[in-house]
Amino acid sequence: MGTAEAPLFDTGGRVQVGPPGAKFDLMVGSRATPCIVDWNEDGFYDLLVGALDGKLRLYYNEGGGLPPDLRHTLFVADAYGDLVVPYGYSSPTMADFDGDGVKDLIVGNAEGELYFYRNMGSQAAPAFIAGSRCESLSQPIDLGVQGRARPFACDWDGDGRQDLLSGSSQGKVHLFIGLPNAVAAPPLAAAGLTLEAPWPNPASPVSSLAFTLVREAAVDLGVFDLRGRRLATLLAETRGAGRHVIRWQGLDDDGRVLASGVYLLKLQADGEQASAKLLLRR
Repeated sequence: MGTAEAPLFDTGGRVQVGPPGAKFDLMVGSRATPCIVDWNEDGFYDLLVGALDGKLRLYYNEGGGLPPDLRHTLFVADAYGDLVVPYGYSSPTMADFDGDGVKDLIVGNAEGELYFYRNMGSQAAPAFIAGSRCESLSQPIDLGVQGRARPFACDWDGDGRQDLLSGSSQGKVHLFIGLPNAVAAPPLAAAGLTLEAPWPNPASPVSSLAFTLVREAAVDLGVFDLRGRRLATLLAETRGAGRHVIRWQGLDDDGRVLASGVYLLKLQADGEQASAKLLLRR
């Protein structure tokens, strides 16, 4: 039997960022989750880091070569500003998940959910609009309350499609095999409507809720507690095809201030329905 030695490492050190000669320890606040990716396709690895605040910080390798020369902290953005995964604890992984030839973004969060951000830009200049829940056989992926999903892209079964491995706070590893056209539409999209992730989330207390209809339909949009009790009706009327945005002030139907906590948003239109979670903070 061989006697191969274990690999050796140096004493270790912190990754640093800043101009040459004036670098300092990289710090994202708490719960740093790094991902190595060639963001701008210049042939050199860059660093993408998630954090407790749900944001994604990007560090270009501006010196080229190795070791990487990280100089500036940039924030990944979507259509609303800095991209913030709902419930925080952002944990990113990047790969071409929808088979269109450009790398996309999937981010895990504190609640064990996985959010897909389709790259609407290019391979060398990624751009994102809004995130939507990843699905497993038409059901939103949920690793459990405070599941703290930590996804990693890979081709597990060698079929050329991206699969997902995700760690969780329960100590288990979950495997999701990519299916043909698995992300051809946003994961919260039905045939006639799409409910986008609330923004901001957590809300303190105002949040914007956006949905899209492919045709005119009677719409019912409500806020529910975790027991399924309706607390507020945000919309109950017919709306035309297109994208609609509703703002919620964190109040129930009687104008009373709702306490901090997790609430469910349920949208029904044209016989279809979609839902999302919203964390309210006071």
